[in-house]
Amino acid sequence: MRSRAWVTWVGATIFCFGALSQVAVADGPSGSAPGKGAAAKADADPPTTKVKIAISPSEVAWGIDEKQLIAIYDKVIDADFAERYKKVQPGPDMQALDAEVQQQKDAFRNSKVVFDKAPTGIDSTPLKGEYAYGNKESLMRITRAAKTRDFFFVGGHLWKVVDELPLGEKAMWGRDFQEATGKVGVAYGIAGRARGADTANGRSFSEVDWQDATTQVRAVDWGNGRFALVFQDKKGKPSVPKTK
Repeated sequence: MRSRAWVTWVGATIFCFGALSQVAVADGPSGSAPGKGAAAKADADPPTTKVKIAISPSEVAWGIDEKQLIAIYDKVIDADFAERYKKVQPGPDMQALDAEVQQQKDAFRNSKVVFDKAPTGIDSTPLKGEYAYGNKESLMRITRAAKTRDFFFVGGHLWKVVDELPLGEKAMWGRDFQEATGKVGVAYGIAGRARGADTANGRSFSEVDWQDATTQVRAVDWGNGRFALVFQDKKGKPSVPKTK
């Protein structure tokens, strides 16, 4: 049950919770030539990537419901502990490990935040602006290997995924936002569209974005040594029938 290996990102897929993609292989210096890493000027639409935008695990797809996502991450968590299970002895130590695994699964199940009428603590984070109230929207969150991923649902169906990532001298994405977007641009084979913060149009931070046939991905400069990779359904939020 716990023997499944963690599914890593392949091709030009972006980093997820410690898995290293070919972003690192294609790593280039900051200030790469246009189309090879540096952000392009602001255009009407984000550029189309040369490779498919993918999210790991591959079972994660737009429109899945919360139960499906929980089942996917139950397997992911089991895989995280697979090596420890190979070494643990039957008895109290294995029972303690079982409890640790279940604790992580329960934490994910209980992480749900519903954006109803009342404000939530998420409003005080850089995620504010990625969701709306009164639209049957909700969030689930998982933290693994000290990195956090947020899942956004409307009407119980997934439409957005946010990876919260560090920047710095020793960070895999580089020292700053410019270097990080250069690496993302290299991975996708084309410079992204750079746009400044514009609160009137719903952008609280500067960002660089790309798209393929089904997904838009935005690199968002949160400042303070952090940025986000925001993957969202290109069709936008699912429609939810209004309650009478």
